[in-house]
Amino acid sequence: MFTVGFARQVIAPAGVDQPLVVGGAVRWSASVIAGHPVLYGALFGAVQLALGVGLLVPGTARLAIVGSVMWASGVWFFGEGLGGIAGGGASLWNGAAGAVALYGLLAVAAWPRPGSRGDTAPPPRWTTRTWALLWIGFGVLSVLPMNDSVHGLAAPIVAHIGTVPGPLAPIDPCSSVFSSVSASSA
Repeated sequence: MFTVGFARQVIAPAGVDQPLVVGGAVRWSASVIAGHPVLYGALFGAVQLALGVGLLVPGTARLAIVGSVMWASGVWFFGEGLGGIAGGGASLWNGAAGAVALYGLLAVAAWPRPGSRGDTAPPPRWTTRTWALLWIGFGVLSVLPMNDSVHGLAAPIVAHIGTVPGPLAPIDPCSSVFSSVSASSA
């Protein structure tokens, strides 16, 4: 998070093939972060630490939950480009709907309820419906035309083969398997 690579290799690609309103916002945020990566990396880390500490302190938990939802919304739009959903090529295999969207949902589910005692309270009823809707959405994304072939399945994996961190590359069996699938489907 403290190098220009974070903006150029993590944030900026989320804006590719997105509608102008989403792609433009992602490109803007990537350019701002690239201008001062250490400053923004420290700021982002500080915000996340403050939210974590706020969740642990009973008197500030509700404020931290509201902050978490706001933070997740901003990161989902400006950092993840809505998880690729607006671009038309989203699937569970390439990260749709975006991890931070799930963090926001979990923050809302963690909202303290009157009369509950922390970890002994069951989750709110809406969470099971939301979870089911989320997985139904993943299923729908998986059967869309751009995702219903071997190439549609292999493409997002093959696109990230070169991004495996150096120490993990020798133990990554996907490189040879998906390279051969991609070559045979081309």
